[in-house]
Amino acid sequence: MRVLPSVKTVLFKLDKTDRSLLSLLSKDCRTPNTALGAKLRVSKDTVKYRVMNLRKAQVLQGYTAEINTKELGFMSVHLLVQLTAVDPQFLTSAISSMSKLDFITVIIQYSASYDLEIGTVAKTLESLEENVATILDILSPQLKDYQLLIITQGIKNSILPGDTSFERQLKRKESSPDKLDLQILCCLSEDSTQPLYKIGEKVGMSGDSVRNRIKSLVANGIIKRFIPIINYSVVGLSVYCLLLNIRNPGNRLSSVLLQERSVIWAVRTLGSFNCVAYVAVESNEELHELMIRLRKTFSKDISSSNVFLAYEEFKYTYFPKACMQ
Repeated sequence: MRVLPSVKTVLFKLDKTDRSLLSLLSKDCRTPNTALGAKLRVSKDTVKYRVMNLRKAQVLQGYTAEINTKELGFMSVHLLVQLTAVDPQFLTSAISSMSKLDFITVIIQYSASYDLEIGTVAKTLESLEENVATILDILSPQLKDYQLLIITQGIKNSILPGDTSFERQLKRKESSPDKLDLQILCCLSEDSTQPLYKIGEKVGMSGDSVRNRIKSLVANGIIKRFIPIINYSVVGLSVYCLLLNIRNPGNRLSSVLLQERSVIWAVRTLGSFNCVAYVAVESNEELHELMIRLRKTFSKDISSSNVFLAYEEFKYTYFPKACMQ
């Protein structure tokens, strides 16, 4: 999930080169224009021009680093919240309050069974309990019900439908990030394409030292990759949240979701549902066909499912401020 603005936007049609460029950027958005041009068989100036057009059209919203907070000792938990009524004034105030909390990773408003999805990180069950209590206290005036889902395993994380990016199980090098590493991660989460010397100026070290630390963070699995932030609505994609509860999913569930081009993000969870996925589609028919395929594949095993439209994203970060502690 990335940016879902509530304002109307002008649709931008991606051509083959745009898609190839975004696919390359999704693998490593720090790749120089010269290298991107060589792979696309165009000049570096053409790459620069196309990136500028994508930024101007608001397709590209920026760049960030996909950071594995699990390697930093944090668990990730999502709350699905039902409200008694969707009062715009209350919702605006509540979202503003929650956005300021340093342990919040995700805030998305939906248009269906659940009104909000709220992500949080915590190192201990005690801190998780405190985080959830703080969230529920903010929502208490209009809270109806909520579901708690603990993410146990990543399945897939693609930038655009059809991309082959997913949760790779890499061999990790043992490493304990220090304060400087965390500061570098913070810089990269804000803009992963900023020059190394600028990061060095912010954290008080040379650009070469920053480069070495980034290499180490990548090698030990804390940084998964450097990615662009895409505005799906501008390219004509609607994003839906899919909840599944499948008996004995095994490896089959992961295999199926990895093959579905419209599934851009999926995780295994503990809770009322054992899988959460984000689906990006161009039409209702595409979503309908996906649901038919899933029901056919897991016809005897789906005990419950739910799907609803993502209306607006208010916060989405891979590195909340709580991870700096």
